[in-house]
Amino acid sequence: MLFYNVLFLFFLVFSFVTVITRKSNHRFEVLSILVLAFFVAFRDRVGADWSNYVEYYQSGYAPDKLSGNYEPVFMVLRDICYYLHFDYELFFYIISIFTLLCIRYSGRVLNVDNFTLVLFVYICMFFCNFQFNIVRSGAMASCMWVAFSQAAIGRQRCAFIWTLIAAGFHIIAILFIPIVYLIERPYKQKFVFILIALSYTILIFKLGHQLISHVPMLATFDRLDGYIDKDVDGNGITLGSALNLAIFFYMYMKYKKEYYVNRKFRVIVNVLFWGVVICSSLNAFSTIATRAGHVLNMSLIFVWPIILGRLNKKSIRGALYLVLCVYWFMYFNKSVNVEDIFGQSSLVPYQIEIKSIVR
Repeated sequence: MLFYNVLFLFFLVFSFVTVITRKSNHRFEVLSILVLAFFVAFRDRVGADWSNYVEYYQSGYAPDKLSGNYEPVFMVLRDICYYLHFDYELFFYIISIFTLLCIRYSGRVLNVDNFTLVLFVYICMFFCNFQFNIVRSGAMASCMWVAFSQAAIGRQRCAFIWTLIAAGFHIIAILFIPIVYLIERPYKQKFVFILIALSYTILIFKLGHQLISHVPMLATFDRLDGYIDKDVDGNGITLGSALNLAIFFYMYMKYKKEYYVNRKFRVIVNVLFWGVVICSSLNAFSTIATRAGHVLNMSLIFVWPIILGRLNKKSIRGALYLVLCVYWFMYFNKSVNVEDIFGQSSLVPYQIEIKSIVR
């Protein structure tokens, strides 16, 4: 756990400085991206799917029989690196850099300037949930946020292209195509309350199976259908889902005027809204709810910097930040210590191997 505790404390300290001073250090941001990608790329037997990705890269075959049909971007990048005689670490490093730069770009487009804090929240809440698999799932999620940011500035064609790029890393991105065209619209209060009430009705009365049977897209893609045909139930109403709902209502009600006027702000809030609705409605299918949550709930990495940045008193900002750090640490610690079927965490201990990256 030493590596993860040091990582948390490192970003906690530097994020605290940016929260108090309201000034970002762009050199530190770039250095953080490079260093974080380094630890992702050069890990050794860390992460649930680490061996699968290494085997895939070295063998030239996709990790499952259908990914070659549905994930061309990932395959093309792999082929380029492989035939340039790069070792798998450099391949992972390149994609990790790409992933983190997409997040940084999305934040800048959405006018969320404190990237140090954005990255800190991302590490605590999402980085380990990807089980260090920033290679595919993380790349897909970050590409989707580029798509959302393009929708926020009225570039719908670019948003659609970035959604296809995201699908090139993970096919489940196809499910977000309707979301891309819905998030820039202002929603009336009546619509918001009705949709949330319906989603929680579906959750409480376990109507998810009836709902999903009316989604023809799932029958088109075998891999998407695979996320549904699982005899697994979700976790019901959790503390995290309740908190997300509360945060959404705070942003929606507190800044209602800005919500209707500021398109970029509205997109961030709307993505969180759809995260609440979709994760509640599809809770019966834990896999697909988790996948959707990874993408849509990433709005929190932008929401928290917005909330902290709008507090004028330095003492209040600092106090709220420290309280949030307790929550983030609990979330981070839980993510690191998720146990596999053997009762062990695939992330602990963290191991690193540095060798020649060009064969």
